[in-house]
Amino acid sequence: MSHLRFLISFLVLLTFTAAAQQTDNKTSETPQARTRKTVAKLNLATGIKGEQINQASVIFLDFYTQKDAIKGDMKMKEQQKEGKLKELKAERNKKLKAILTPDQWKKWQTYKDEKKAGKKK
Repeated sequence: MSHLRFLISFLVLLTFTAAAQQTDNKTSETPQARTRKTVAKLNLATGIKGEQINQASVIFLDFYTQKDAIKGDMKMKEQQKEGKLKELKAERNKKLKAILTPDQWKKWQTYKDEKKAGKKK
C-alpha cells in the first residue's frame, strides 16, 4: 500500500514538473531559436525577402542576446531591468523600421496588435 502511495505521489510530482517546464519553454529557448521564429513570423506577416531577412535576423539576434543578458543580471533591480528592456525594444524597432518599407512596417504592427488582442481574450 505504501508503495502505491509513493508511486502515485511520484507520478503527480512528475506531471507538475513537466507542466512547469512546458510553460517556461519560451525563456529556455536560445536567442538563435527565438530569432528564427520571430523572423519567420515577420516574413509571414510582411513578405520580407533576401537581404531584409538577413538584416532582420541580425537585429533580432542582437535584441534577444541583450534581453537575456539584462534579465539574467542579478545586480540590476527590476525597475532598472524594465527601463533597459524598454530602451532595447525601442532600439530594435528603430532598426527594424529602417529596413522595412512603410507598408511592411504597418503590416508588422498590425500582426503584433492582433497577436496581443488574441492573448488578452
